[in-house]
Amino acid sequence: MDEIKLKKVKPKINKGDMIFYCVFLAWPVLQFAVFYIGVNFNSILMSFKSNQGKLFSLDQYKWVFKDFIGAGEFGKYLMVSLKSFALTTIITVPLGLLFAYYIYKKLFGWGAFRVILFLPQIISGVVIALIFRWFIAEYVPALFPAIGDILSVERMEQTAYPVLMFYIMWIGFGTTVLMYSNKMSSIPEEIVESAHLDGATGLKEFWHIVLPLTYSTFSVFFITGVSQIFVNQYGAYELFPHDANHTVKSIGYYFFVNVKSLVAGAVDPTDRPELFRYAALGVVLTFITIPFALTIRWALEKFGPSEE
Repeated sequence: MDEIKLKKVKPKINKGDMIFYCVFLAWPVLQFAVFYIGVNFNSILMSFKSNQGKLFSLDQYKWVFKDFIGAGEFGKYLMVSLKSFALTTIITVPLGLLFAYYIYKKLFGWGAFRVILFLPQIISGVVIALIFRWFIAEYVPALFPAIGDILSVERMEQTAYPVLMFYIMWIGFGTTVLMYSNKMSSIPEEIVESAHLDGATGLKEFWHIVLPLTYSTFSVFFITGVSQIFVNQYGAYELFPHDANHTVKSIGYYFFVNVKSLVAGAVDPTDRPELFRYAALGVVLTFITIPFALTIRWALEKFGPSEE
């Protein structure tokens, strides 16, 4: 019998659909080109300018290594950033996984709990910070005097860092739980039922089934957190816009406050030669972050549990 040769038919492209896709993608592509590629490329160019406007000068990098990184202030900012990342990771990851498992198992009140967790994410961070300051000033001292004494607005200058950590964990807890619970809800029922037949229930199910299949989401959170160590303010500016003390000043806070003060009121921000220093500092920290984040990613993929 003669072989039947199947003719490959190329799918017809609808011009109307193609126009729709192009228009739909034009705005995010334009934003990426302008606000990521353009801004970063301009920052690299600025980092090689001298204070006299001369291009291709290493004056700014000399300032970074000699006057900033070589000084004691950088070490203090770095320690705040690293400590904040470690605390938020150590505390929020296990709590987020447990609360997400609670929602995943659809225990009592899981639906209302899920909605309450999501509410802070739809309100501006500045508004949430104002509500937070008002809440701990008015209600916490009355209901919990011991906690209110620690978190009171009057004592924020002395207890700024504990207040900041409490706030940043509270504001970001909803997103963490929702991401973990969404990942858990995608676990096939066949796998869970098979585990139940083998006697895996409760903690065994959570440890041997849920955690390995949720590991990819944890990896994304962890790598993202590592890559943002040098730019994350950890809520310091929202909560302490004018009176932040040294205990909450991370590298991200240092960047934001100093660049904001230089740009404010300037007709042409590039007329401020101090900005060239921060552009060079950003380039240096980027070159430190990239290999570090890639190494963490490699370690997580190599030594972490597999979903297969």
